[in-house]
Amino acid sequence: MILAAASLLFAFLSTPAQIGSYVKSVEHSKQTHRFFGDASGDHGPAKWREYKSKAQLDTAAGNGKVYFAAIASFNKSKLVLATLTQSSPSGDWARFTDYFFRPDGTLAKRDQNLSTFYGNYTMHKTEMYVGGKPFGETLQYRDLDSHKILRKRPEQGIDDEAPIYRTTAALPFAGLLRRK
Repeated sequence: MILAAASLLFAFLSTPAQIGSYVKSVEHSKQTHRFFGDASGDHGPAKWREYKSKAQLDTAAGNGKVYFAAIASFNKSKLVLATLTQSSPSGDWARFTDYFFRPDGTLAKRDQNLSTFYGNYTMHKTEMYVGGKPFGETLQYRDLDSHKILRKRPEQGIDDEAPIYRTTAALPFAGLLRRK
């Protein structure tokens, strides 16, 4: 399904089935990408900047200059997916979060994966959003080594929650999106 047609069909995207179909259409659509990173490293206030390519962003991350990065995916100039990656300078944890946005710029789904040596677990959580409120949440913890499902969150851990950006305008690099 072409994303342009999907934007009319899924204007409100208020049921799990509608959101699921929209997410699949985004994943299979032709997209252009822009690359962003917080260049403050692990010091002080965020300094988001745009990188010319994924390779340039990866180099900055590899040099310890970026611990919070984003790939913004566009379909016909609409931001439809933002993939944010956060990690610690020590490499003890990493979080990957996909934010799927409706054509009107509101959050439709947040899909996050966290891996951490603090408690030695992985966490996968998905939530769908309508009117800025989450519903249809799934949450699963697994042992980092054996991948066995854990019955509860390990006691020693870090904050599991990725930030919630309810609109594209709330993204930490939103000011840079207006350029180009």
